[in-house]
Amino acid sequence: MRFKREMVCLSLFSVALLFGLHTFNSKPILVLDMRRAIELPAAHLAHSTLSASQQQKLMARYTALLPHVIQTYAKTHRALIVSAQVLAGKNDSDITDVLVKETLRRIQHEP
Repeated sequence: MRFKREMVCLSLFSVALLFGLHTFNSKPILVLDMRRAIELPAAHLAHSTLSASQQQKLMARYTALLPHVIQTYAKTHRALIVSAQVLAGKNDSDITDVLVKETLRRIQHEP
């Protein structure tokens, strides 16, 4: 009888410990709408006074830099970033605008 009680207590403790570790170690899941992340700067460039070749160069640099910004953001925020199309609404899980702004900021500050 005592053995059963000890096993039940040990099992409950193990489950609670695993649940606690999962809760504290789990990464937040954030969403990046990759289509919007590419279309947003392209739309802004289309309304600019830059030549077509300058726009292409900027977009090429933007698309090359975006994956690095995504990786840096994931590491610094300890998050899992998932690429998915956001159909409606904006919330804290959708980080598309944040990453677009950060990528454009880095391009502006490049030598």
